Amino acid sequence: MRTLASEMTQLGAVFADRLNDAVGPVAVMVPTRGLSIPSVPEGVFWDPDADAGFLTSLRQHLRPDIPLRTRDCHINAPEFTRDVVDEFLNLMGTVRGTDAPRPR
Repeated sequence: MRTLASEMTQLGAVFADRLNDAVGPVAVMVPTRGLSIPSVPEGVFWDPDADAGFLTSLRQHLRPDIPLRTRDCHINAPEFTRDVVDEFLNLMGTVRGTDAPRPR
């Protein structure tokens, strides 16, 4: 079942509320070409307006010091995975493929 646009807007606020409680390093990454396996362009769950409502609400409610980055790809795209891993390693202060700290 596809989430309605109004529900996606509510979810954006809920996600932001939870993220705003973070006390450690945090960043948010959102793909803009599908947020779930069946949500693909021209698929039965494809609703870019509802997904945009989520993103707009998330931006509106998220603390300004929390970075929010979008990627023009699907959530299951390999490039999105790589970007998320790189962002995580950056937050943790390490370099991919080593245990060395990331230069600051």
